[in-house]
Amino acid sequence: MIVRTQGDERAIVRLRAELRASAWQVVELGPDDQTDHAALSELAARYHASAALRLRPALAEMELWAAGSARRAGVETLSGQGPRMDDAVLALRAAEALRAMGLSVDRPGSQAGGSGQAASSEPQPTAATAAEQQDDASTPADDGARSEASTEAEEAISYSPPLPRISHALWLQLGPALGASPGGVPLTLDGWLGVRVQPQHAWSISLAAIEPLSSARVRAAEGSARVAPLIVALAADAQLDLAANWLSLSLGAGFAAVACRMHGSARAPYQSADSTVWVAAPLARASLSLALSAGLHLLALGELGASVPQISVRFGPRDAAQWGRPFLTALLGFEAALWSRP
Repeated sequence: MIVRTQGDERAIVRLRAELRASAWQVVELGPDDQTDHAALSELAARYHASAALRLRPALAEMELWAAGSARRAGVETLSGQGPRMDDAVLALRAAEALRAMGLSVDRPGSQAGGSGQAASSEPQPTAATAAEQQDDASTPADDGARSEASTEAEEAISYSPPLPRISHALWLQLGPALGASPGGVPLTLDGWLGVRVQPQHAWSISLAAIEPLSSARVRAAEGSARVAPLIVALAADAQLDLAANWLSLSLGAGFAAVACRMHGSARAPYQSADSTVWVAAPLARASLSLALSAGLHLLALGELGASVPQISVRFGPRDAAQWGRPFLTALLGFEAALWSRP
């Protein structure tokens, strides 16, 4: 795992190439304030990484932590020569340090003999003979080391790397929603269109418009009325990552302006009338976001609010239905990044 910092681009390009050429799976985090100050051992444990590196360009040095090493609890620091570090040398030193800590980073095919040397004419042991000799020569300590190496290899194979962490973004939210409110007004099928501004990874501000695609019809002996509440909501949310940036939970609160449009069809002796009622509504919200890719999320979001005052659907002298205390809007749609950066 490479923990990115500001200004490390040149050296990281060489280091990334060195590690991938050595058949390593490379995962990158950051750069952001949280990963910049977090302990490498904690980040590696969180994402099940076998080793973690972090470059400090201003100090011309690299921090290195590896699992299963003699210095497991500590971090080794590799320094460059002079005020400007040599990127290639630093990348090679990091690979050598990983090898010294007991982690194999040899390039594929590097075990072959050097060029210009003739192949030995002596008979070589078969695979079965070599395995038997190795089993005979093994000790309990060797068996323990082999078991630990096998466990670490299994963990590396089963590890699912996190998505790149997005700290600043502008998101577009779109999808169908359902609107509900107790009090006699049926469910409405709505369309949800919203934007979410994310100035920091941990919080964001959202603006959404929820427009009914079909109005709810209230029926009574005096006639009927179509009810279509348009909701415009502004909210702030706090975000918590649940699974290596693949799944996140957001909790927030805000206010909404509601324009409830009502179209009446009355029976005699009553007269038909249309009206639009404006109300305000505080609301609370929660959402789950599943990352399909770094810039596309599957979004499930719910908002619970209460209109002030409550909206009444009046048939003659009586209230035939009420809406707004409380009301619930549930979205299942998509969230796409219009612009983003780490």
